[in-house]
Amino acid sequence: MSTPASPGAARVPLERLALEFPRSLAVYNSYTDAQKAVDYLSDHQFAVENVLIVGTDLKQVERVMGRLTWTKVLTGGVLTGMWLGLFVGLIMSLFSPNAAGSLATILSAVLTGAIFGAVWAAIGYRFTGGRRDFTSVTSVIATKYEVLVEHRLFDQARSLLTEGGLTSGLAAGSSAPSNQPNPYAGLYGAMRTDGAGGSASAATSAAGGAAGEPGGARETEPQRSDQPQYGVRLPEGTPPPQGERRGEGGPSAPPNPRD
Repeated sequence: MSTPASPGAARVPLERLALEFPRSLAVYNSYTDAQKAVDYLSDHQFAVENVLIVGTDLKQVERVMGRLTWTKVLTGGVLTGMWLGLFVGLIMSLFSPNAAGSLATILSAVLTGAIFGAVWAAIGYRFTGGRRDFTSVTSVIATKYEVLVEHRLFDQARSLLTEGGLTSGLAAGSSAPSNQPNPYAGLYGAMRTDGAGGSASAATSAAGGAAGEPGGARETEPQRSDQPQYGVRLPEGTPPPQGERRGEGGPSAPPNPRD
């Protein structure tokens, strides 16, 4: 059984954390669930060296421990200085000729470290100007844990998790097709997924024709015989239709600015 590596742990080379062509097998809300799925694969003789657990949706969490006062600041500075002084005193005592001298060296180093630690802690707290009067610890955690597996073993891993009932976090991208509506439905060139093919297209065209849309059989209106059609050339000597000569009754054409 393994646990997530802490920030202070030894770094693992990146080449050991990479897969050739990984595929998302499942996404879990906790590391425990992701670990349980990988343990199940391992118990069923699956090649778990081709599996990777990735923490996603990272967020920083700061846990406030308490209120910060001058007493806590000075106490922390003194303790830090004493530990540092003890370390320096032990090193200096190695060069002392007798035990009494070594003890005196250690005590003087601890006392000096306590004084300097308190002074530096007071100076640091003074410079904050009261903008941070609390103590806290900060950590970066993942809210989702994704299990990746090599593409050539994806089907085998998915079958094992399905048999074991660990399907709560399985990726939905490789299962049955989604029932979400197609955002491009009805647009020209959109691919049809209902398998209707040409019959559906013919029905759509017929419906569009009945509604007066392009592509259907549009009901033609009777044309007037005394009105020439646009783009039809009249024989020479044919007079224009009544009501369109200048000076006669009926709506006249607008004057030409060049006349």
